[in-house]
Amino acid sequence: MSVHLVVICESAVSDQLYLQKLLEHYYDVTDRTDIKIDYLPLATKTKACSISKKANLMIKAAKKVYSISAVIMVLDYDYPNLNSEQALLNQKITGYCKAHGYHLVWMNPDIEQVLLGRKVRDSAKRSEAIAYFRSVSTDWNQVDIRLHHRICTKQKSSSNFLDILNAILK
Repeated sequence: MSVHLVVICESAVSDQLYLQKLLEHYYDVTDRTDIKIDYLPLATKTKACSISKKANLMIKAAKKVYSISAVIMVLDYDYPNLNSEQALLNQKITGYCKAHGYHLVWMNPDIEQVLLGRKVRDSAKRSEAIAYFRSVSTDWNQVDIRLHHRICTKQKSSSNFLDILNAILK
């Protein structure tokens, strides 16, 4: 089985580094020739519903080579209880993913909170992501717990990342 993943994420630097580390740790993607991953960063979360043209072109080309092609949109949930605009945007993106057959991976409230277990200031996100990517001392037991939530809960530091990826890659 060969797999092509198009991973849409909010940041070309920080989120992509976190996702690369997760995919390497859980699925050993660096050494596998049967998995190809392309990243499509979004300029902002509000652009999530306009990325399908690029993603579909990548998938169309990959279907000739790979037995499985999937688009995964990884987004921060971003405190929708505190912001009604955020709640509406999350609903819109969820509908968009369903309509296009994309897998929606959510990070509640954001990827830093899920992986680091704490909030990171916007100005420090890039440097924190680089440090995390280079680190060999990640507490994977805690990360495991936070990455196995099938539904988006109000619990902080949670994600459905492993459930979605396990369905595709295992």
